Amino acid sequence: MLLPQLKHDAGKAEFDAYELVHQREHSRLNLLLAGFPLTPRSIATIGASPLVAPTYGATVAISALSGTDFNIVVTDGNAFTIANPTSLVTGQHIFVTVKNTSGGALGAVTWGSAYKLAAWTQPANGFSRSIQYRYDGTNLIEVGRTTVDVPN
Repeated sequence: MLLPQLKHDAGKAEFDAYELVHQREHSRLNLLLAGFPLTPRSIATIGASPLVAPTYGATVAISALSGTDFNIVVTDGNAFTIANPTSLVTGQHIFVTVKNTSGGALGAVTWGSAYKLAAWTQPANGFSRSIQYRYDGTNLIEVGRTTVDVPN
C-alpha cells in the first residue's frame, strides 16, 4: 500500500512517510514503517489487511503491496498457475485461499517456483482450501494450511 507523502514532527525528528508494508507473524502485527505516525487508531486501521481477490485466469498474479490475504475464486475447470508474488518483505506472511465455484472439478494448479509446499489437493466444487506462507527472503515456505475442504 503506497501512502501519500506525509510529514510528521516527532519532537526534533521529522520523517517522510512514503510507503507502508504490513505483515503478521504468529498472531501479532509487525509493521515496517517509513516515518508513519503511530496512534492506537492508526495501528488498528493498518492491522486490518483487506481480503484481496486477484483476477482469476490462466495465470493469477499476487502483489504483496495490496494485502496479505488472497482469495482466488476459480470459476471453471481449466488449469491455472499462481505466479510468484511481487513486493514481498522478508518475514512477511501471506495467506492464499483457492475457492471452487466452477460447478465441477478444478483443473490442475501450478504454484510458482518460490512457493515451497507439500502436495496440494484442489477443493471440491462449493469448497475452498487455504494455505499460509512465510517469506524467507528467497522462497515462500508453507507454515500452515486447511487439511480438508471448507464450505464456501
